Amino acid sequence: LATEQAAGRTLFECAIGVRELLRLYLSALRAVVPFHAQGLAFGDICENTFLMQESGHILIQGLLGPFDLAARQTALLPAIETLHYVSPEQRSGLMPSPATDVYALGALGYRLFTGRYLSGDKPPQPGVTDVAITAPPPTTLKPDLPRWIDDILGKCLEPELADRFPSAVKLLDDI
Repeated sequence: LATEQAAGRTLFECAIGVRELLRLYLSALRAVVPFHAQGLAFGDICENTFLMQESGHILIQGLLGPFDLAARQTALLPAIETLHYVSPEQRSGLMPSPATDVYALGALGYRLFTGRYLSGDKPPQPGVTDVAITAPPPTTLKPDLPRWIDDILGKCLEPELADRFPSAVKLLDDI
């Protein structure tokens, strides 16, 4: 799909307070839900996927396809920031699914709510699959966040695919 260029800012350039962070995150989830409801997965959700227009409307942008094992052997590696959002199963070479996107949405929420990546300021390491397990819960970094965020993002970031929300549809339903 090709569209005209859209102007706006990334989610990380706009949020100030907790209420606005929650609004932005829920808007991003709502943008993904129609795709997941049809069984479609993005496979490349990252910090540049969502764009907020002046109106406050959230757009999905930059759909480049899934990051897969074959890309590791080419010059088509994604930006280092994108690797912070790659699920453990994608790192192992499995094809993306809506649950894979849920991991990326959890990592996106973690960064949005805490201001840091799951691995802190360190770049993601090849072969490391447990950064979500060792990351501190969001409310320990930002005590003003609602407590439910720890549970929701924790379930999004489960290393085992079967333990995660199956799609953004179920994730949004639970929120």
